[in-house]
Amino acid sequence: MILKKLNQRTWQVIKSLSDSLSISEISRKTGIPKTTVWRIINEILSLTRVRFVVSSRALRLRPLVAIFDKGPTLLPDYTISYREILVSGRKMHMTIGFVPDEYISEYINLFDEEPLYVFENEEKFIWKPNVAERMKVLSFENGEIKINYDILERIKSKAEKKTSSGIDLYDLYIIRWKEHFAFTSLTEIQEKMYKEKIIASRQLLSYHFRKHVLPLWIGNTVKLYRPMREYPIRMFVYECDNAEEVAFKLSLLPYVYTIYFSSKTIFFTGQPSSKEVFNLYDKILSEYNPTPLLCEAYIKPSFYKFVIRYNELWNKSWKKPTIAYKIKVKGK
Repeated sequence: MILKKLNQRTWQVIKSLSDSLSISEISRKTGIPKTTVWRIINEILSLTRVRFVVSSRALRLRPLVAIFDKGPTLLPDYTISYREILVSGRKMHMTIGFVPDEYISEYINLFDEEPLYVFENEEKFIWKPNVAERMKVLSFENGEIKINYDILERIKSKAEKKTSSGIDLYDLYIIRWKEHFAFTSLTEIQEKMYKEKIIASRQLLSYHFRKHVLPLWIGNTVKLYRPMREYPIRMFVYECDNAEEVAFKLSLLPYVYTIYFSSKTIFFTGQPSSKEVFNLYDKILSEYNPTPLLCEAYIKPSFYKFVIRYNELWNKSWKKPTIAYKIKVKGK
């Protein structure tokens, strides 16, 4: 969704989207009629997708970022995107995947080019506007989202860690389709499964959703994009102290999109202005002994995007990756 002047109702819906399981729940939280909520969401959906997001750590899938000098043409299972990037003016290539813990080496070896850098992360975070407003980091004034960096600087919090009691095929079907659209109903998922010759009752899916999937849920993601010509998407990679705390702070900012972290590294993308980059350095990163692992980096708008069909990559545990996609790369 292009970030522009918002009205109060749209802002209320965006906030509630991030931690609601249904349109009815958003309507209850905001006091806005369901028909109006649907209209606002449809406007949002014309520009971006509202996704149901579960913990990658709980699924035992590591967010893995690989940077290449020459772009690979063969991409393994578990890859979600391929993009061209600019690092200090040098054209390079980047893939992102969510890779099973036990198959990191096998995954990397499947590329037909050797990566220059591999950033192996443990978890992902998403923007949480409801939490940010509750903590007084964000406020909504005169149609604009305001950020209080002084309050953000003082925050010493981490997100709740999600754990899994065990996942199975039913859980992965639910995650797959709710990741496509957060408000896909269990009845719709049941119908999609039936088309794939998987029979499951509505009661069974409801049990799996409540007992297995919801404990892994970190929220729904909706991204507010700025005009690309004025605000190109930037990429930041740092080694730092307490990266999980840094990641939590970043999850409170509307112009930060992708956030991955390990114990001592942080990877994030976004569209900050020059002033906002200064505040990122001054009010957040400077407190955590940061060391840049990549110099100034930008992400080009065009890219290949892939969907992980979780259920197809599972047979009592995650399957070993194989080559899944062949793409065309400029100059090859």
